[in-house]
Amino acid sequence: SHNPSVKSAAPVPVHYRLAPGGGLFFALLGILMLLGCVLLAWLLALRQAQQAGAAIWIITALAYVAAWFFSMRVVRALPTGWLVWTGKVWRLQSDQDALQVSSGKGQSAQLAPAYRSCTLVLDVQQAVLLRLHDGKGLPLSGSNHPVARWVWATRASDQPNWHALRCALVWAQTVPGRADTKASRRQEVVS
Repeated sequence: SHNPSVKSAAPVPVHYRLAPGGGLFFALLGILMLLGCVLLAWLLALRQAQQAGAAIWIITALAYVAAWFFSMRVVRALPTGWLVWTGKVWRLQSDQDALQVSSGKGQSAQLAPAYRSCTLVLDVQQAVLLRLHDGKGLPLSGSNHPVARWVWATRASDQPNWHALRCALVWAQTVPGRADTKASRRQEVVS
């Protein structure tokens, strides 16, 4: 049980490297291969029962190809670069932005958009699926800024900083106003 009168200190700032695809490609590939085997077994069972016409084979093949392309599109759309926890907000920083900051030229560069909330959607210990957002569903800065961003982070992409990232994520889930929790959603519905 969380005691609202006890305030926990925010975890230290973290710069976490995001690998392109970060293993998600191989996870999706495995799922799609398994799905393909199940579909093929189903079609062969229908064929043996003499209920499979050419239309079923074509529709199944088209659905499988569409799932493949959708999965690859999702993987390519995931951000790469750096996931940054500043101690107050989350940012997605490109490699170019990080290079400018480290070379001292970042002072004049425009900061990446800030996300006030981070929802831990899936945690499989070696990888996490995150949803960065402002907590209210509104764009934070500029009209081209997305309302929410999905992030896939794996331990393998930046192992030395994995523990620090997980500490920040756990903290973000437990502090009111920092996570899109079931309790906060219920409270908004009642209000």
